[in-house]
Amino acid sequence: MTPDLEYTTDGVFTRFMPCTKAGEAAWLEMSTETDGSGTILTMHLPDVLRQLRAAGYSVRKARVTLSPDVDELLAELTGAHVVDVTHVPHDVDDTNQISAELSAQ
Repeated sequence: MTPDLEYTTDGVFTRFMPCTKAGEAAWLEMSTETDGSGTILTMHLPDVLRQLRAAGYSVRKARVTLSPDVDELLAELTGAHVVDVTHVPHDVDDTNQISAELSAQ
């Protein structure tokens, strides 16, 4: 069953996202109190969840989806070769030398 709202948290902030029409209505109401962001301080999450559920909304933590490596995806889309700069020696101080080594890869 699809929840009305899902949320993600990064430690300090929690962001709500609507998943249904009812969730959109709840999110719009929340956005009036959150400067249009639907974002709250995580310390308020238990109270906000309690209020949303008491009002009849279903809420759950968003499932994490893994995204592909951005560099690999960009290379695939553009046909470009992505240079891995993690293989550049750490003792190289000369910018021209770094550029030459990257060009050689």
